[in-house]
Amino acid sequence: MRFTKIFLSWLAIIFTMICSPVLANSDRYPTSAEVESTRGELRNQIQTASPDVRTLKEKRARQLLVSHWLKHDKETAQFLGNWSAFESSMSVYPAKTRNRVCLVYIGLGQVDFELGRVVDGKLRNARKNLLLLEGNYMGVGSISEGRVSMYLIYHSPRALESINKVMSESTESSNAQKTKLIRDFKKYGCINP
Repeated sequence: MRFTKIFLSWLAIIFTMICSPVLANSDRYPTSAEVESTRGELRNQIQTASPDVRTLKEKRARQLLVSHWLKHDKETAQFLGNWSAFESSMSVYPAKTRNRVCLVYIGLGQVDFELGRVVDGKLRNARKNLLLLEGNYMGVGSISEGRVSMYLIYHSPRALESINKVMSESTESSNAQKTKLIRDFKKYGCINP
């Protein structure tokens, strides 16, 4: 029992360290020039990243989602899906408002919600991070203390699951948190697959 608590504590610390660029607020959005200056870093990180482990069926299901959504909102289509990360994931849902997406972060049994907006082919979240696609990988760019950072966080996008299924997997979130997230999901015009 004691070992399990220690292990889970260390796992939470590692998760926080790896995902801190996504979970932390950035000072401002990185400029296009700053993003381009770090694109090489992102490509280098991709070289050593985990391989895409999706099955052919999972790849086709996600591509079907993207292809369908291209007819409605070309800007957001490529970002849609459930993106994997170390001990966490981020689901990017479409919204009724053009160029807007709904972001649901899932990690260690917890969930968090925020809106995002696609501008110039880059996804901006409310924390002033810029999410940048590079094939089946997504990097997170941020500015902290005047320096731009680019981290490879997400990979292997899959088709979206219903928000209710996602909520059922968030075992550590309270019922009040889950209810608020679903209420916000509906309030902001997020579309459930």
